[in-house]
Amino acid sequence: MFSFVILGILITCVLCTVLSVLLWPYRRSTVHGFLLVTQIIHALWAFLVLSIFVTDDFETRVLLTRMRQLILPTVVSMGIVTIVMVFYRPFWERYKRYFVLLFIIPAITILGNMASILGFSFAEHLVFYNFQEFPGYKGLLSYSLGPLISINFIHGSLGILLLNVIYIHNAICAKGLRRKYAIYFLLGSVLSTSLDLWGMYISPNPIAKQVSVGGFWVFCLIIYFAVTRLEFLDIKSLAQERVIENLPNPVVTLSPHGELWDANKAARDLFSLKPSDQGRPLKNNSELRELSRNSGNLTTQDKVYQVFHYELATQGGESHSSVYVLNNISDIVQLNKDLEESNLVLKHLTDFNKRIHAVLSHDMSGSLGSVHTLLTGMRHMKPDSAEYKTYVDRLIDASSASLTLLQNVLAWNKEDKETKRISLKPIVESSIRQLSAQVISKNIHVETSFPEGDVHVWGTKNILEAIFRNVLSNAIKFSHAEGKVQLTCHHREKWIEILVQDWGVGMTPEAVERLVSGTNQEREAQEGFGVGMHFTMNFIKEIKGHLHIESEVSKGTRVHLRFPAEVLA
Repeated sequence: MFSFVILGILITCVLCTVLSVLLWPYRRSTVHGFLLVTQIIHALWAFLVLSIFVTDDFETRVLLTRMRQLILPTVVSMGIVTIVMVFYRPFWERYKRYFVLLFIIPAITILGNMASILGFSFAEHLVFYNFQEFPGYKGLLSYSLGPLISINFIHGSLGILLLNVIYIHNAICAKGLRRKYAIYFLLGSVLSTSLDLWGMYISPNPIAKQVSVGGFWVFCLIIYFAVTRLEFLDIKSLAQERVIENLPNPVVTLSPHGELWDANKAARDLFSLKPSDQGRPLKNNSELRELSRNSGNLTTQDKVYQVFHYELATQGGESHSSVYVLNNISDIVQLNKDLEESNLVLKHLTDFNKRIHAVLSHDMSGSLGSVHTLLTGMRHMKPDSAEYKTYVDRLIDASSASLTLLQNVLAWNKEDKETKRISLKPIVESSIRQLSAQVISKNIHVETSFPEGDVHVWGTKNILEAIFRNVLSNAIKFSHAEGKVQLTCHHREKWIEILVQDWGVGMTPEAVERLVSGTNQEREAQEGFGVGMHFTMNFIKEIKGHLHIESEVSKGTRVHLRFPAEVLA
């Protein structure tokens, strides 16, 4: 019997010490922290019991016996907390502040024992007293139990009863690993309790009182594997493999409760992790917290990582842990960004050139139409008449305008598209000359008014000419015969404001809205108005100008233009 008990106590001491070493890296996790303390307590308990058997001094054995009660009173309370966290985690998270009540009686017992060890007379009979040696059993002491030990014994017995209720409930109601380990817990608890009852109340051999210590290693082993297997996937052996540790990709493993379990070298460098971070919740590391909520891309330290998330589970489908593998895609993201920007630039240039060519073609057709109108009118004139000579002069002007437009088409792609300071008056005069055939055919009087000094606007020459040709062309086209078109220029601080006004047919508010919004362009183009104005509005936006139209049927149209400007004296 003696050898059997000593062997069991030795196994408990060694095994709990080894399990404590294995749990040490995860000590910052609450559940593993409690389990670690429990394993350390049992290792110390077994060590103190063994020490009694190798010590001859009576007072030393008494001291060692009292020292056991500095750690043992908390064992059951620690076990309750650990088991509740394993099987009822939501309940623990909600009511954990109240679990401190479980440690009040053990704490009072420990304080009373400390007072007794220190020699305070009031505590002499509170814990242990009346120590005597068992004759024939070296190292064993008999003693009387004080009220604190008795109360703590009742507290521990109720706690063990509660633990067994938890084991039975989960053995019946739980599924998967939780049910499996609940059954193991129950068997281990029954074994430990049976040994305690047999040693204290049945066996006549005094050495049997220590038999529960010798058999406790079975329960310690069960609870260790249950907690580690239920809380997270034990990848310790995998993490030690060089293939994971030396991967260029950061690899992070999190527990189901959001605690950091493992990280390879790349992940430790990326997230600035220290060994002390292992087992800690993620609330203190914003980047890891973002990682746990992210299944797409993660941006950190000016790099973009594609996140691959793997949920590792048991055969029963219960989650063990979450593994995140990060792939650096910063170069790919930058290339895609550059490609998108290049596509936008290319699209912008393509659209710009299409608009330019379309409006120039539109204006060319107008100039050629003017030439055709002049030639048609000259067919019935006498070559030596004054009217004929006037038409020839106008024809020359219209031909010059057409030639200028052709030159603009050929030179357009070679011109610098950047805006610059351009004198406005020559642009307006050039546009009016290009429209001289329309002016003559309807006998329209075009008036212009500019402020004193040379007025400059910011833009490009071709765009500005296209804007004024289209605006003036429409004003002339929709004016009555022998009517008037007036162009007035004003300087308003950083803007040049131009008003082009005619007293022609005008437009309805709906037509103005369609024109401004760019809708129904096809029908308006057939009416001779819309395509040119559509391009005009786009051109004005190109040089950061503004256009506003006011019109009334039978009363005419007012077109307000604003350009970034500078007036020189």
